[in-house]
Amino acid sequence: MLADDDKLSVQERIERMQGENPFLPMNQIVCSLVREDILTCRLEPGARLNEEWCAQQYAASRTTIRKAFDTLLEEGWLKKDDGHGVKVSNILREDYLDLMEYRTVIEPAACRLAARNRDREDLRRLEKYVELCDTSEISALYASDTAFHKAVFVASKNPYLMKAYHQVSLKMERGKIFTAEDFGDAYKDVYREHKAIFGAIRDGNEELARRLGYQHIKMMLDSRIIRKPGELD
Repeated sequence: MLADDDKLSVQERIERMQGENPFLPMNQIVCSLVREDILTCRLEPGARLNEEWCAQQYAASRTTIRKAFDTLLEEGWLKKDDGHGVKVSNILREDYLDLMEYRTVIEPAACRLAARNRDREDLRRLEKYVELCDTSEISALYASDTAFHKAVFVASKNPYLMKAYHQVSLKMERGKIFTAEDFGDAYKDVYREHKAIFGAIRDGNEELARRLGYQHIKMMLDSRIIRKPGELD
């Protein structure tokens, strides 16, 4: 979805969102647009933003921009810029490390429940994304990796786990942009481990699925790029 937006103008992106939900307030639309632009690095880490420029860029009033800024500041996508506007938050390895450690808690649980609750459609979806992970092309690997992990949570059939995953999924995806070296080097491991997790889920082996899920996230958590101190960028 985000990659498709690269081909759209801001007005077309606004019209797409309004078409999906005609009652969506403009400040929420602007929030979504800015998040997408941060996630795809159209707005790079550390970029300074002001109300006037954003009002022109996103075809909105300065009042709307101000409301969007308040939400994005609260969510951590933006930070105050010495009292003179806002800037895009940098990605700190320490923050990304916290997210990965969070994944070591929730993802093994999702794998275990997926082995218990998966249905035929879940297995079809998981197998598809496993095979798509058999690539060294980074953008394709990112997309299929993200889709596989989301599919595991869907297969768990647990709404609380799905909510927990959704809360951090965008920030995890943003962090992947700055761990390309590790992620690209590890693609064979990613494919092999996804395949093993899928096999355990397919066979209904809850304990094996949980253990493999933990080992998989731990492999990424221990990568040398993530473990360095400082900013990812």
